[in-house]
Amino acid sequence: MGHVLAVHEEAVERPGMQKGRRAKLWAVVLLSLLFSGCSSAMRWAQDPPNVPSCVPDRLLTWEDFRPKAEPGRRAAETAVRFHLEAHSPPRILAVFDPKLSWVRADFAYTLNPLKIRSSDQLLRHEQLHYTISCMLAREANLSLMNGGDPKAMLILLNAVATRMNVQYDAESNHGLNREKQQEWEDAIQESLLAGPLTKPLVKTLGDDLRSKSN
Repeated sequence: MGHVLAVHEEAVERPGMQKGRRAKLWAVVLLSLLFSGCSSAMRWAQDPPNVPSCVPDRLLTWEDFRPKAEPGRRAAETAVRFHLEAHSPPRILAVFDPKLSWVRADFAYTLNPLKIRSSDQLLRHEQLHYTISCMLAREANLSLMNGGDPKAMLILLNAVATRMNVQYDAESNHGLNREKQQEWEDAIQESLLAGPLTKPLVKTLGDDLRSKSN
């Protein structure tokens, strides 16, 4: 049994400068990429090997995505499937779906310095989509360990993850709002590294289920 989280669509960066201006600013762009203050890479906290909540249990890379050659307004899409496994207690896996996830090849595999930074920023945005789903799956599994209803939790998890990812896209403007993107990265990474036992979301999910059953 499983649910597929709504596929996320990311907006392409605004069009580049005209060719003449590109040539004049080429060296400036290279220096900017090398020396501009960039935020540190995101970190990942793995599950215990015998109780996974995410597949794969790591940050995504562009190699995980299917390259797409045709140009368009959208640059990438990420899809996650929530799958209920019949363990004791039951567990929900957040599974990255490579068949429905893609990235424009000119963003993922580029040597153009005008696009390298945009590619890195787009990847961070997509990584966080997946991280959000994994974090929520871990919270849900903790509730299942405490006796939550598996099927109701799966439905609730899919709804919460969809709503949270939509909010993430709206507030960060699909990653183009750098300040909001960083705020989301900081908040989600803090939650992921702290672990579900310390987060109030576990109580929220359990309370939601109990209120629906009453």
